[in-house]
Amino acid sequence: MALAYAGGLALKMGTLPTVIVTARTPPLLGTNTSLCLSSIVKTPATALPAAAKTLSYLNSALAFHEAQKKGYGEAVLLDVDGNLAECASSSLFFVQKGILHTPSLSLGILPGIVRARVIALARGVGFRIKEGRFKPVALLRADEVFITNSSKEIVPVERFGKTKIGGGHPGPLTLHLGKLYREMVERYASKAASRSERRV
Repeated sequence: MALAYAGGLALKMGTLPTVIVTARTPPLLGTNTSLCLSSIVKTPATALPAAAKTLSYLNSALAFHEAQKKGYGEAVLLDVDGNLAECASSSLFFVQKGILHTPSLSLGILPGIVRARVIALARGVGFRIKEGRFKPVALLRADEVFITNSSKEIVPVERFGKTKIGGGHPGPLTLHLGKLYREMVERYASKAASRSERRV
């Protein structure tokens, strides 16, 4: 059941949502990016639920604009307690000593589709996952860092601030998960195409 704005402060139940779908060619996995710490704080879930699709991306837009002005590809937002939360348009992952880390959903971050798939893929091939609360210094000590979202899939991070991550090159776990994710997408696309051909 969907909630919709009905004028004033009332929310109308049962309104059918509008669905818009676009298709684009994803970037190659080797397209690295850089991150910087944003001065913009992640809106706490007590103020606005992370799963609410309000189409108000002001926080993220301000953080992303700030990062772009400084010459970085993405911004890392902290929660009100100074923990790593998420990026302006992506979920955040980092690898330390072979363990894949990502901020916990309890921080009020967006439960990203690609984030969930990456965690499932990593568990499926035997990697340990740690979801929790981490300070920004964890990224400086990381062996690998990558970000995920639905349009870019898995993007390796070569630099956090002025610190190079893994020598500035994608790490083995990042590359492996990127390969697994792309294979999963291609399998799904192939099956969808087959179903569409059968209907025709």
